Amino acid sequence: MPVTGWLRGTVKAVPSGDTVLIVANAGPTSSGPPPEKIVTLAGIIAPRMGRRDGSYADEPFAFQSREALRRALIGEPVTFKVESEYASREFALVFKDGAGDIALEHCKNGWCVGKPSREDENDENAMKRNQLIKEAEEDAKQFFRGKHTCDPLLLNKAVRNKSDPRLVDEFIDSKGVEPIHCVVEVALNGSTMKVSVCEEGPARGAEVTILLSGVVAPAMGKKNEKEPEPHAREAKYFAELSVLNRDVLVAFVGKDKYGNRFASVMPKDDHSSIVPLANALLERGLAKVSDYSAALALGGAGPLRTAEAIAKTNRIRIWQDYVPPSNEDSHFENMGRSRKIQGKVIEVVSGDAVMVEDSRTGEEMKVMLSSVRAPRIAPLGRGARERSVKDEPYAREAKEFVRTRVIGKKVEVNFEYTKTIAGNDARDIPEKVIEFGTIALIGEVVKKPPQYNNHGIPIEAEPEDAPNLAELLVIRGLASVVRHRENEARSHKYDDLLVAESKAIQQKKGVHSPKDAPIPHDLNDASENVKKATQFLPFLQRAGKFHGVVEHCINGHRFRVSSQNAGAVFTLSLSGVRCPTREEPFAKEALNYVRNRVNQREVQVAANSVDKTGTFRGTLECNTLTLDLASELVRAGLARVSFHGDASALEVEKAAKIARVGIWKDWDEEAEEARRLAEEMQANNLGGGFSEDQNPARFYGGKFYDDENNSSNNNSKNGVQSPTGSGKVSAPPGYEGGIMNNNGNAPPGGYLSSVNSTSSTAAAAVMRKGGDPQMQQQQQQQQQSTRNQYDNRKGSSSIPYPQARDSGPPVFTTRLGVTETLREGKFFAQILERSVANELWQLLQKEYASDDPDVKAPPPGFEPKLNDLVAIKSPEDNSWYRATVNYRDENAKELDVMCIDFGHNERISIRRARPLHSNVSLNAYPPQARLCQLAHIAMPSRHSDYKDVAESEFQRLVHGGEFHAIVDARMKKFDFDHAWSSAVDARPELTLTLWSVEDDKDEESSNAKKDSKLAKPYSPEQFLPERSVQGVLAASGLCRMSRFKVGYTQTSEDNREAIHGEIDKARREHCGMFEYGDVDSDWER
Repeated sequence: MPVTGWLRGTVKAVPSGDTVLIVANAGPTSSGPPPEKIVTLAGIIAPRMGRRDGSYADEPFAFQSREALRRALIGEPVTFKVESEYASREFALVFKDGAGDIALEHCKNGWCVGKPSREDENDENAMKRNQLIKEAEEDAKQFFRGKHTCDPLLLNKAVRNKSDPRLVDEFIDSKGVEPIHCVVEVALNGSTMKVSVCEEGPARGAEVTILLSGVVAPAMGKKNEKEPEPHAREAKYFAELSVLNRDVLVAFVGKDKYGNRFASVMPKDDHSSIVPLANALLERGLAKVSDYSAALALGGAGPLRTAEAIAKTNRIRIWQDYVPPSNEDSHFENMGRSRKIQGKVIEVVSGDAVMVEDSRTGEEMKVMLSSVRAPRIAPLGRGARERSVKDEPYAREAKEFVRTRVIGKKVEVNFEYTKTIAGNDARDIPEKVIEFGTIALIGEVVKKPPQYNNHGIPIEAEPEDAPNLAELLVIRGLASVVRHRENEARSHKYDDLLVAESKAIQQKKGVHSPKDAPIPHDLNDASENVKKATQFLPFLQRAGKFHGVVEHCINGHRFRVSSQNAGAVFTLSLSGVRCPTREEPFAKEALNYVRNRVNQREVQVAANSVDKTGTFRGTLECNTLTLDLASELVRAGLARVSFHGDASALEVEKAAKIARVGIWKDWDEEAEEARRLAEEMQANNLGGGFSEDQNPARFYGGKFYDDENNSSNNNSKNGVQSPTGSGKVSAPPGYEGGIMNNNGNAPPGGYLSSVNSTSSTAAAAVMRKGGDPQMQQQQQQQQQSTRNQYDNRKGSSSIPYPQARDSGPPVFTTRLGVTETLREGKFFAQILERSVANELWQLLQKEYASDDPDVKAPPPGFEPKLNDLVAIKSPEDNSWYRATVNYRDENAKELDVMCIDFGHNERISIRRARPLHSNVSLNAYPPQARLCQLAHIAMPSRHSDYKDVAESEFQRLVHGGEFHAIVDARMKKFDFDHAWSSAVDARPELTLTLWSVEDDKDEESSNAKKDSKLAKPYSPEQFLPERSVQGVLAASGLCRMSRFKVGYTQTSEDNREAIHGEIDKARREHCGMFEYGDVDSDWER
């Protein structure tokens, strides 16, 4: 029976041009949504809508009729009364508040025609209504309204054309995330619906199924098969009441792997206070955030998380039994550690695990990256199980990326959760707690793109954050995001990780690529055994210094090094030094020292030899070190120089002993001399000759007695060629590590000391302190035994026993021009025999003659960085110079530079800098200014009253002058970059003794004037030490003797003794800094 009373409700949907769905105004009840009714407007009939399956097409103007009724009634309150019922359809009178009869208005607009019912013939009111409808229809026909139009364009669009699915996809993809005007046709559940596109184009009228991005609502279940999930009907009802048959803006933001489209749905309203449907569902507890699609949501996942948090806090609907996850602060409180720390990465374990040293406590801790998983690296081992397990694809690439990005850098770790791995009491395996955290790179920033709210209005940009290491991995496809359970703890940057992963999937990067992963190149283990190491040695020696990476630090002086250039991984031991190992004192400190400086860093390696275990011996250099690693360890007091160590290492070790650092904290000079003497005597008994590192002749080979031009062919058993080419020599005169005989040849026994030189000196030192006659007798017996051993080897006692020193080869001077003076006796100079500084200067002026910085700006893209080599135009003399950048002031747009050919510093505007032209000369020639220091003396310390006087006198004597010089020492591995950036603190390349050219008596000759820049032989009569620059300063009492002995020639020894005599004379006469007596107790060097 039809309902006869009048009812009120709200139009929820308009299925066709003469049918509406009305829902009661009572609102949801405990049993579910309120009742609803589908009614047909009585007295009219509209064009019939087609079926979605295509079995029945639209009648002309069916869609337009429905759209007109939808726009007039959707969401509006109405009053209705069911008049009749036929074939399960109910016909009703529907009145809109303030608008009258809906059917009459619809007919007047020409979208329907009248259709009286048979039952109306007996009802006078119905007859009058039918008459009004007929008059409205005639009026619409007369004025060509609605479907009665005669316009060809409108008639051509009377029936909707079926859209091509491919064109629809292309149209939607071309829009990107730009919102599209649509109408929601069906709500399948709270988060799934079908929409029809209303915008002009190939997709107009097409229906597209969408999933709300970022949320998932309870499922309704299949028909007659499964009951809906709790609160599913409420979620669907809310979605229908909010957007069904309404104009909305739909932003298509992505697809899943099955082709389903994710979209954000927003009401088509200009008021920004209206929230998107997804946010509204979350606030009412009718949906949950979907981690899979939250990253795709328009406006980000932050607003969705906030809305969900509100529902969780209020525990409404699906969250009524919600229990917050437990707080894990107790673990960190028990450990006595904060959840947020700053430290330095000292080791990369895998693509998602690093070792971090806390900068505050020095504690090392393993940190796993939160919410991500990198491909696993196969475990190390030689068992069958380990050999069968291979690295997962992109495992090495992930670890290498993390190594290059964070090793040795400062990071901030935010610990977020822990996982406990149960132990095994039977196997004595303890319980293990793994700590997960987010690692941010300090000192770097990520510039975020501009963001917009749900209505396209720009919002205030968030502050720039430090890069998140996990996000950097995920966006490159080198890690995947972990899908956590609902109540599991996760990274506080989880949504950013999801966004990064979606980008990596879209771009098919890394593990998301359909292509096969690159096959990793396995390196040969050159240290697997002695035979293999011996076969590899010639290749490594031929390569000289080659690039490598320290994979692992075994102890202070042993490392595992891999080199792609050499195609091998091998064990390297630093030659000439030994660090404490295992339980020895300072073993842990030495290991920590090298781990903090070279572990997993790129280094330069040179292999010299192989020991009996297959370990290579050689040198290791890194840009984090001033010297090579062996020298750094010795200087820090964490390594000893072995008996075959070179002289420079011994000097560094001597300085460490004097400073009492590291293992030399309780150093006893007497015991040390006795130990070294025993080692030397043991070496003599073993025999075998000089090794490559021991050979004293390696200090020769060129004008300055260094190994710059010395080749391996020079080190023959007959000695090396002297600089003058006359005769053979085996050691420089005065070299304390070797001996020579009267014939100039070294004995084959490989003596490191003789009775008349080092051994006697060392023994005398012990006897002077001990005064024990028995010790003296033992020393004499050892010396006689050494003589007998040598005579027995030679087979003849007629060969004279080697003496301590000989006159040696002639010494040459070099000609210097001092260009810049510094403090502490340091200065920059040009070696005039080799210098091409003037030619380079003239070439620079020619190359940049047409480039005026006051008129022209630097070329586009020119951004000078630290240590870059550039050309600058000096504001002092408007000349061009080659220079290196020491500092860049971004605010003032200025550069601090040092001119590498003259050594002076300048501060210039960036406009006055240019990139060096591709001219070969400008780029090929090394810096012409050499960092030098006066030999044998030390200037007054910064606390001395005579510091300024001494520096002023030093500058007066040296600055801008030309000098003859003897090179007493040369640094073989000079660090140019350190010299240019901090010349005062850098170690000099050359240590010299200087004589002014003005004092040269031979300068008057024409030949000398012609070849004034050429080197000349040294003679003690012509170059008196008292007349040198050091001698002048010493006689004035403005310097002290240096504690560091330099030079291995007799000339250097003689000059040092003469300068020492001048200082003693100044001390006796109370000159200069000795005005009030000796200042030994105040001297610090």
